[in-house]
Amino acid sequence: MPKTSLLSAATKRTPSTARLSRIAFSDFLRVFIRRCSGPSLTPVMLAVVFSAGIGVCRAEDANPLKTHPVSMIPAGVLVPSADAVASESDDVQPWNRLVLIATPKINSGDVDAMSASIRDAATACSLTLMASIKQVTGSDGGVQYTFRDLGVGYSLPINGRQTIISSDTAAQQGAALGFIARQILRSNEKRLSEVRVVASTSTLRILDAPSVVLIGQQHQHCITRHLIWLDPASGTGAMLVWLLQPGVESGANAGDRMIDKPMRLLRWGTTEQRMVHVDGSEFTLGFPSELAVALEDLPPGRDIAWPENAKSLTSRTTYGEADIEQLAAALNHAIGAAN
Repeated sequence: MPKTSLLSAATKRTPSTARLSRIAFSDFLRVFIRRCSGPSLTPVMLAVVFSAGIGVCRAEDANPLKTHPVSMIPAGVLVPSADAVASESDDVQPWNRLVLIATPKINSGDVDAMSASIRDAATACSLTLMASIKQVTGSDGGVQYTFRDLGVGYSLPINGRQTIISSDTAAQQGAALGFIARQILRSNEKRLSEVRVVASTSTLRILDAPSVVLIGQQHQHCITRHLIWLDPASGTGAMLVWLLQPGVESGANAGDRMIDKPMRLLRWGTTEQRMVHVDGSEFTLGFPSELAVALEDLPPGRDIAWPENAKSLTSRTTYGEADIEQLAAALNHAIGAAN
């Protein structure tokens, strides 16, 4: 692979179809993963509506990659440490890699419009993004890593261990959640069911999470897109996150979905305190609407400028094999320009 290439797409053919099999890491991304060890990042609680749209694949995409709802991590799963690696015992604990964990903090805006009880309840749980990685034997006889699955859930500390919980099992698990916190958790679980995986390969996932984000001084519905890479050689990974407007599916106007904020590159195992802005006008009798709270920013990481020649690719709602190859090439260039 040329040194200037940061990602490359490879295809493997079966008798019936062509399948995108992997996205490989360059030395640059491996160095980035090792060195990007700043403050721990945690994924968001997203006390906002999750409502992803589903697009239609272009006619020329002969082998569209399947879209599907994201998997829910079962209650009781222990969240691995940020530096955990896949091992041969992963069948015992299949959810073996932490990608992102985000704990919300009510930080700015009309904070006093939110009662203390709602503030405490809304920040009790951490949105948790985890991968299930398995070892396989490569063509050279060596160990390689591939995705089994990617999942989301909510977690909090139980007996000193960060643990996935659910609104149905929190009490039995010993989670100290009050009535309001359980209701917020139940609502957020319903929203998680609308998060979609829009592309999957053995070493890549593209995940869309509808969210509410502070754009200028306004709370706006957005799609937070996560492009998640797995390095097959090491079992580690990196993630590129960006914002899209909801509503436009694909085709000639797909570029209209772009939001003028840089993409953000971060490593797996990021722990983030997610800052939340409050709009007091979105409360009625003390109860918040869907637009009452908004994320202030993307997870901390390295800003990456948009690839100008591939905006429609970064905003598609479905992908074919050729799309992923072209997207990888465009992101190679964008990440290389930021290095």
